Amino acid sequence: MALPGGLWWEHTQLLKHKPMIAGWQLKKAAPWKQSHELLNISLPAHILDGLHIFCGHENHQDWARQATMEEFNGVAQLVFENLFTTAAYEEQLDSFDSPDTVLHNSILYNHDALHYWLLVTSIKAGDIS
Repeated sequence: MALPGGLWWEHTQLLKHKPMIAGWQLKKAAPWKQSHELLNISLPAHILDGLHIFCGHENHQDWARQATMEEFNGVAQLVFENLFTTAAYEEQLDSFDSPDTVLHNSILYNHDALHYWLLVTSIKAGDIS
């Protein structure tokens, strides 16, 4: 069962695609094209959501129009440090409050999806290093 906001929910409910079947014990892997498309759609959405959370304004689009480059870069750095790094994940694990499983999984997804995006763009650019 997928949690709302998870990739399976985004794929089936938001994009109205047929459900993808995935798992370690299946005979076939999840379809690459649909998985790739889903990652390319959801990663920018997660980044925009992070900007909305950390910009400090109700409307992040209005904020982005009036923000200086230094302000924008500062918020982008906050988003990266708090939602896309293993340090953010470990910090959440070490917190004394009750564990937020959804946040933990989101941070792990963001981290891994960013690495996937880097791999794909490197391949497209012909960078084999």
